[in-house]
Amino acid sequence: MFQNIIEVLILSAIQGISEFLPISSSAHLILVSSLYEFKSSSLLIDISLHLGSLFAIVYYFKEELLNINKNKRLISISNELDLNSYKLETKIKWAEELIGRNSEIP
Repeated sequence: MFQNIIEVLILSAIQGISEFLPISSSAHLILVSSLYEFKSSSLLIDISLHLGSLFAIVYYFKEELLNINKNKRLISISNELDLNSYKLETKIKWAEELIGRNSEIP
């Protein structure tokens, strides 16, 4: 029992450190589990470790997530950017059609 707790604590530390590296944290868990021949490595433990990371991130950013006024501003900026990109795409298509028509005229 004590051995399983130690294994989970080691895997938790590895998950916490490697989660934000640009390589797979799941691969780290698999490598360490096979390297040290952990008996308690399973899909349930891996999922629990990833959920722990998610909860830690949500807890860390809780003020930003709950700040509705700031989120409304970000959403409006995002919608505005989408609208501007749509307008730009429309203008590009219009210009391409115009150029295509002009190239056909002798």
